[in-house]
Amino acid sequence: ANNPLEGWWAFLSLQLDCLKGPCKHLQQHYRVATEKLDQDSLYKNEHYAQIWMEYARLLNALGQPNEARATFKYMKNEGIGKGYRLFFSNWAALEEELGNSSKSLDILRKGRSANKPTPEIAKREECFKRLLAKATVCVRCSAVNSKRLSNAGMEGKFAPTSSSHRHS
Repeated sequence: ANNPLEGWWAFLSLQLDCLKGPCKHLQQHYRVATEKLDQDSLYKNEHYAQIWMEYARLLNALGQPNEARATFKYMKNEGIGKGYRLFFSNWAALEEELGNSSKSLDILRKGRSANKPTPEIAKREECFKRLLAKATVCVRCSAVNSKRLSNAGMEGKFAPTSSSHRHS
């Protein structure tokens, strides 16, 4: 791929095709992708927004709902995905799942006039939903010692912060 977004999109697509459920090393791939691709010029790109939404939902699937919520708030504040209906529906679904129905409805209302997903994104969305619906069955993650992740300082550092993302 000539541009980094195409390369990350292809790499993450391959991961989604290979994995049987959400797992920590997939989460790390998404974290790195969002850090490496942090360019204002991509903020209105549908593929870029989809990668961010998948990252947020993966955080939630792996038991980090506060980080997932913080990721959606970061996206909103930076304008990532705001033109796309899936941004609003995915964020609203998270809020609903976390018991915040009024916030969920408010988010859905704001996204009513946003663009529907392109066929490519709609297909990717279905693939990602199938992944989230499955229990984690990852040989690599079950072989990884969680202590190693902690020692590497990775625990709790998956939500975007102002220090990990460049702002212009």
